Amino acid sequence: MVPRIQLPVLLTICLFAALPAFSQQVISAQSGLVHYTEGDVFLADKAIEAKASEFPQMKEGEQLRTELGRAEVLLTPGVFLRAAENTSFKMLSTRLTAARLDFLSGSMVIEAAQFESGQSVAVLHKDSVINLAKGGLFRFNSAPGELRVFEGSAVVEVGGQKVTVSKGRMLPLNGTFATAKFDRELTDALDNWSARRAEYLSMANVYAARSVRDSGTSWLSSGWMWNPYFGMMTYIPMSGIYNSPYGYSYWSPSSVISAYQNPPLLSDGSSVGPGYIGASSGGVRTGGGTISTGGGTTGGTSAGTSGMGSAGSSAGHSGGMTAGAARGSSAAGDGGGGSRRDR
Repeated sequence: MVPRIQLPVLLTICLFAALPAFSQQVISAQSGLVHYTEGDVFLADKAIEAKASEFPQMKEGEQLRTELGRAEVLLTPGVFLRAAENTSFKMLSTRLTAARLDFLSGSMVIEAAQFESGQSVAVLHKDSVINLAKGGLFRFNSAPGELRVFEGSAVVEVGGQKVTVSKGRMLPLNGTFATAKFDRELTDALDNWSARRAEYLSMANVYAARSVRDSGTSWLSSGWMWNPYFGMMTYIPMSGIYNSPYGYSYWSPSSVISAYQNPPLLSDGSSVGPGYIGASSGGVRTGGGTISTGGGTTGGTSAGTSGMGSAGSSAGHSGGMTAGAARGSSAAGDGGGGSRRDR
């Protein structure tokens, strides 16, 4: 068994020799790991090439941009940045305790779990500095510049003045301090794709958290773990359950057994049965309405299959859904397989 290195500020990906597929350990101490791409994505003006289980690490000062493509970047543990087509941003600081980036153009979503003590993420856009220190779901647009808070809250600072933007409020990023209400049900393809990615990560979490529990390895801080059956990393909280703004759950090793003992029900009222390896049954907002409401989306069986509805072709470069998981996500569409019900 490979012991887990316990450093509370490390972005940690743990693989365990006790399980054949979990036989390698990779550790990164920085924010800005490019976890998943599809279509045309460039890092420092070089196209990101597909390499299984290899993920480019952004350096401070480097710019990531998409053309006809999308990208998912891991910031601090449990904080995911998802960039739409024709989007660019620059990493200013890759420190896990204080990740900082300059949002240049396009649209992006940041899904954030509750930050650990002393951790924060800051997004700059022109003269505005948006500080994220609490969990939530945040949408950034550049044309026109604006911040939309679907869940949680953010503090925006311009010229020494600050304003708090809370759930269901938006703020133009043009130097003004007047927030306005927006309809959280009015979403687009980026929101829908971000919800798909949250679903995939949640599905990968269940087996990964179970493998930590079964290995007997301590899990003393939140971190990332590689799930080879899904071909992607996933987030594992230190304790308890992190319920994502999309309605999916990320289980800690100490709590994951309840996902197997009490699996969610399907929409017809039947249980998915033992060996559950899927996402939670919570209702999910965004993506053009409602996604996977009332326990709709679940994982498959202990063999690694997946009940994620229709599936498109695999367009991803890395961090994709492999080994029996749903393949999907098209840069031109709303994000591949998975169940969705629009209102």
